Amino acid sequence: MNFTTKIRSGFTFFDGGCGTILQAHGLKPGELPETWNVINKDVIVNMHYDYLMAGANILKTNSFGANSLKFGDEGEMSLKNLVEKAIDNAREAISKAKEAGNTNEHYVALDIGPLGKLLKPLGDM
Repeated sequence: MNFTTKIRSGFTFFDGGCGTILQAHGLKPGELPETWNVINKDVIVNMHYDYLMAGANILKTNSFGANSLKFGDEGEMSLKNLVEKAIDNAREAISKAKEAGNTNEHYVALDIGPLGKLLKPLGDM
């Protein structure tokens, strides 16, 4: 079933909060949660998996604050790599849920938040 048909056919559930779960697993104040897509991948995959097993159909990637102002263009912590890993982690959780017998339709949505910067005259952009 494609996504449009799915949302028209009844209830479709998104996952829930990410930041509070990561904080409960040790995310420190000021630490960028998107780096956990690489350095704490298992926490991210398990978080997604738990939401799927609770009935979520749509996983939002751990990419809310991922933008070029925070992350560079090269290396393991580059913006491109962190977003790709966020998608991979969500897809891995879906595979894991299917292996556990979860037959629901699942989708991955890229979570995009604000830049964290203000425009002039209130900010420097």
